[in-house]
Amino acid sequence: MKVTYNWLKEFVDIKISPEVLAEKLTMAGLEVVSLEKFSEDYIFEIEITTNRPDWLSVIGIAREVAAITGKKLKLPQLKGTRHKIQGTRHKAPGSRLPLEVKIEDKAGCPRYIGRVFDNIKVKPSPEWMRNRLESVGLRPINNIVDITNYLLFETGQPMHAFDYDKIEEGAIIVRRAKTEEKIITLDAEERTLDNSILVIADKRKTVAVAGIMGGKNSEVSETTKTILLESACFDPALVRKGSKKLALATDSSYRFERGVDLNTVLTASERAAKLIKEFAVSLGAEAGGMLKDAGTKTQKEGKIFLSSEKTSSVLGKKISASEIKKILEGLGFGVSTKAKGNFEVKVPFFRRDVERDVDLIEEIARLSGYENIPLSLPALKEPGAIVREPGERDLKGETKNILLSLGFNEIITHSLISRLFLEKTNFSPDKIAIRVTNPLSAEQEFLRPELTPSMLNTISHNSKRKTEDLRIFELANIYKNEEGKIKEEVSLVLCLTGKRYFDWKRKVEEVDFYDLKGVLETLLLRLGVRDIVFHPEESPLFSRRYSLGLRIKDKELGFMGEINEEILKNFDLGKKIYLATLNLNAVFSFVRKDERYEPVARYPYISRDVSFIIDASVSYDTLLKFFRQDPSELIKEVNLVDVYFGKNIPPGKKSLTISVKFQSPERTLRDEEVEAIDSRLRQGLIKEFAAQPR
Repeated sequence: MKVTYNWLKEFVDIKISPEVLAEKLTMAGLEVVSLEKFSEDYIFEIEITTNRPDWLSVIGIAREVAAITGKKLKLPQLKGTRHKIQGTRHKAPGSRLPLEVKIEDKAGCPRYIGRVFDNIKVKPSPEWMRNRLESVGLRPINNIVDITNYLLFETGQPMHAFDYDKIEEGAIIVRRAKTEEKIITLDAEERTLDNSILVIADKRKTVAVAGIMGGKNSEVSETTKTILLESACFDPALVRKGSKKLALATDSSYRFERGVDLNTVLTASERAAKLIKEFAVSLGAEAGGMLKDAGTKTQKEGKIFLSSEKTSSVLGKKISASEIKKILEGLGFGVSTKAKGNFEVKVPFFRRDVERDVDLIEEIARLSGYENIPLSLPALKEPGAIVREPGERDLKGETKNILLSLGFNEIITHSLISRLFLEKTNFSPDKIAIRVTNPLSAEQEFLRPELTPSMLNTISHNSKRKTEDLRIFELANIYKNEEGKIKEEVSLVLCLTGKRYFDWKRKVEEVDFYDLKGVLETLLLRLGVRDIVFHPEESPLFSRRYSLGLRIKDKELGFMGEINEEILKNFDLGKKIYLATLNLNAVFSFVRKDERYEPVARYPYISRDVSFIIDASVSYDTLLKFFRQDPSELIKEVNLVDVYFGKNIPPGKKSLTISVKFQSPERTLRDEEVEAIDSRLRQGLIKEFAAQPR
């Protein structure tokens, strides 16, 4: 919104410089993004928030300036423009000018005022008006169009002038467009309309798209002798839909979309009548004017009760009753005192953003100055706040931070999902899911019993938009039906898909199953969860080859694997997806709270590789448990080095190489004691697993 310093001075007696005014406006919430010198004036460009359509006018901003500076707002005098005037038609002197206004869509057009002016001479506007329009970025056209544009900026009320002689029988009808109805708008473009768009029509044709742009077939030209001036209020949602559908945005639609003041419809029309009489009437003739005002004439003002005690409490500083009244009245509110320090505040129609007493308190804070509100530290403990005991950990937060540090991004999805999503992931909704009694839609029928369906849908959404390299997770609650009882759990799902990025020296590779396994091991290790066992576990989610369960002792923690091809097809996915899901309630129960720092060992370690052939059915976790149960306390690490199937290995067998690290925190180990343990391990493998040494 652009406005000039001298234009504001017509409504407020401003004594401060433009620079100081710009700063005061910004501090009050009207951010001045630029201030430029223009001829003998200054142009303010102000960022207007969507909830303040009243600021889309010079008068609206002047009202703020008056309240900020403590001055009085001076509005234009409209005396002598409110009565109906009988006019003469230029083609038949002395005859009455007919005017009919009919509103068929009263919801789409609450109020419509039409005025007919005869004896009009279309010519250039006065120089001062042309200069002012140019200063706010508008191109002068002629006196009639310039007056409507000038008042659009001054009052915030869009108006439109029709050539009266091009309106059939002087009739204006506000209605919905007919399907496939067409109009050529003032920009010379033919546009196809439908029933969702509000139009202005006469008895034979459409002459304007309501609130957006007039039609070429009723345009004011140099030959125009009589005009019909429109001033109306249109439904913001309807104008916005029409503007978007037609890809047509104007200064008028911008204001109608945000809402215009129902009362300004009349005052702007009266102001226009005064300017038309002054600058557009043929020399020596009187301006005729027949006024028709259809629709709602007045709007009931809202009422809010406000106490000075609450105002001072919310702001943290003492605000006197007199200061409250002065600020609110300066902003156009009606204030009456009901009791000591209590007010009944009438909210004008142009302030539809104000609904509660806290909205009024915000207005008081703006005008008294945010910078004058004292700083204070927040209370250490508030009712309902989460207070942790000393040493208690935020395990959810730690989990998120660990995954973020591993290159993952967090997603947040809706806790209500559809039956289709559950069935796509091979879950039976009627067995485990809790159905909402009155779902808003089929997409929100069930409380989610798993995070997996939403995760796969998110991956599908990204994949269709060519974003395929993903490392994402979600940590949220899930809800299950277990024997008629609702069970709520904290769940984690994480996913890897796409490319694994290394440094520039190495080629780009696809992520695999073991990347995900490494992420899980790192996450659990950093949380302090030990003795995790990965074991083969079939799941309807995963392929048979890559499907594992996670457990500690006899407690299942979750599952991980490669999503099977059937589910990938259900979600229109082509790439391999590796996914894990954890029950965090179970995981957190195994978090070790007694961990202590251990210094790095001073003495060297000795490493031995044990290679052998064993039945393919024996899992690595079983072998890991075997190595860890050795009575020696010198075994510090056991790692799988190599797995081999193929040539020279019998069917049903596999070749493994396991590296064992031996170390003592107290001394340097001797070769002979390491050899003794190594020999015992090899003999144990032969005895328990029928292993064949290699």
